Amino acid sequence: MTISKTEYEKLKRDAAEHLDGWKRAKADYINFKRETEQRQAAFSQFAAMAVLIGVIPVYDHLRTAAAHLPAEMKSDPWADGVLKIRQEFEKCLKDAGVEAMIAEGQPFDPARHEALGSEAREGVAPHMVVREVKAGYLLHGKVLIPAQVIVSGG
Repeated sequence: MTISKTEYEKLKRDAAEHLDGWKRAKADYINFKRETEQRQAAFSQFAAMAVLIGVIPVYDHLRTAAAHLPAEMKSDPWADGVLKIRQEFEKCLKDAGVEAMIAEGQPFDPARHEALGSEAREGVAPHMVVREVKAGYLLHGKVLIPAQVIVSGG
């Protein structure tokens, strides 16, 4: 069976057109797959952030309670258990990528700190964090909860 040259050229154009269409569809699919994975990762991170923002205040209260534990109770088994719970909580947060920020002694940064007031401090440069009122937290190096601070006045 033989075909004419015009018919051959038409079949060749059709094949090239179908191949181009297939290549575009494949590229569209790869892009769609990548975008879907990025959306899923962003959603997972957002969901984790929401949970962490809800859990961190509980951790803060536990940390504050441990810091104010009376000296005579430090050897009490119950108090020891509470301190171990705090340590486990800390480990879980660290494993999730959460770390407490160091604010005191740092220059005030509105992206990382929430100024609650200012105090004149002798020997301290203006706009330095002189006291941390409430801890701030980072998630994978990005601000999750800003630190509430008192800043040195000018």
